[in-house]
Amino acid sequence: MRNLELLSKKPVEEITKRDIDWLVTLLAETIHSGPDTRIIKTLNRIIEACNHDQVFELVACIIDYKLKREDLGAIGLHVYKEKSYTMEFYFDAIPLVNLLSITIARKIIENDSITIFGICGESGSGKTEIARLIQHHLKRLFEIRILKQDNYFKLPPKANTEKRMHELEAWIGPQEVKLDLMAEHISAIKRGENIKIPVILDGDSFKEERIREEVFSVKGVDAVIVDGTYCGFLKDVLDFYIYLDVPYTTTERRRLERDRGRGDTVDREFLKKVLAIERKIILQQKKDADIIVDENYHIIYNKFAL
Repeated sequence: MRNLELLSKKPVEEITKRDIDWLVTLLAETIHSGPDTRIIKTLNRIIEACNHDQVFELVACIIDYKLKREDLGAIGLHVYKEKSYTMEFYFDAIPLVNLLSITIARKIIENDSITIFGICGESGSGKTEIARLIQHHLKRLFEIRILKQDNYFKLPPKANTEKRMHELEAWIGPQEVKLDLMAEHISAIKRGENIKIPVILDGDSFKEERIREEVFSVKGVDAVIVDGTYCGFLKDVLDFYIYLDVPYTTTERRRLERDRGRGDTVDREFLKKVLAIERKIILQQKKDADIIVDENYHIIYNKFAL
């Protein structure tokens, strides 16, 4: 049995998904009568710690309990914060995910095989977060897995950054990624076959020897979301793809915040050069996108709209 007093003093990094779910359950039960201040303080500590996984779990629980943002703000929960875009982004993305899920669910039902769709856009546009929210939103109806382009880079992060610094425009782009292998794997998934994907292990991802293969099982899977900046170039093997058209200024700010948050040394000028080159290449995918989402996370084009 959890103890609120003990949990309120627990270090943020030790707070689990179950702890968060329990706290939000208590919050939902007491929000209109006045929740215990220890609940609010603990949840605010999670938000301020900028741990994306914990904040995702928190917002996912809030979605499940249909708690309104204005009610949360009224009781002192920091639904907006200056340190990171995460909390604000998740709330703003919820209406988008609700709409996207209608189209996605329809496509899954129509397909005889596994539905495979991509989410592409600039680094920092919100691809991974939206993919996770879609997966969470539809989890009661479908089994959805996420295939990440990050695992298909030809070089591990440190070596890739060094090559970018020396070759810049000659290296930055789809040539950094094993797109041919991704295409082969997507086709195999479509046939209902398990694949072996390269995975960079957490903890020391800058060492090449830390890359290993992992089985990506498709047993019982209804859909796979391909999450990647260049996945639109794989349109021939995808059922459809979504393009996130988020401004350069926003993606740059988010990238800087994200890199600082995970302890990376940020070279702002180098990052700006990388993002400027990437943007020109990534923008080419917009014209063929089946669904286009603007900077406010509104759908401005949907090929499948009824």
